[in-house]
Amino acid sequence: MDTFSSTNHQTLKRQPRLKSPIVLRQIEDHAFNAAYPPLSKREIAEARVGLLSYGISVGDVRFLLNWLKDEIPRHEHHLSEKDGIKILEAQLTLAKLIQIENRHGPGAALNLEHPYIRAMASQGVLESRYSNEEIENARRYRSLGATP
Repeated sequence: MDTFSSTNHQTLKRQPRLKSPIVLRQIEDHAFNAAYPPLSKREIAEARVGLLSYGISVGDVRFLLNWLKDEIPRHEHHLSEKDGIKILEAQLTLAKLIQIENRHGPGAALNLEHPYIRAMASQGVLESRYSNEEIENARRYRSLGATP
């Protein structure tokens, strides 16, 4: 309990008040798992591969490099042939994006019109993910009328 001093130097106890009633719902593990079955290792691997399309659509070379180097290999035993094709396509696209950034500077391949990038910009947090140099290189590259 919080305490605060009154004007006559006595300490009064503040009584806690709930803003709204809290009702804890007890649910058994089996009922929860029936309603929300855990993802299989295969489903997790498929979701990880699916995020490659995000990296490609944003044009985020750093994300793609890290994802292909660190995340995808951790799930390689659960990948399908279809996943392998998506990974290969992502690697080929990444090579093109790297060429763009080698020529026009870091961040040049970023798609500043992507909804995720626009949302970050509107919230004022874009600079926490991408440097000013990367953002400026992307603007300059797009101003040339180029798209990755």
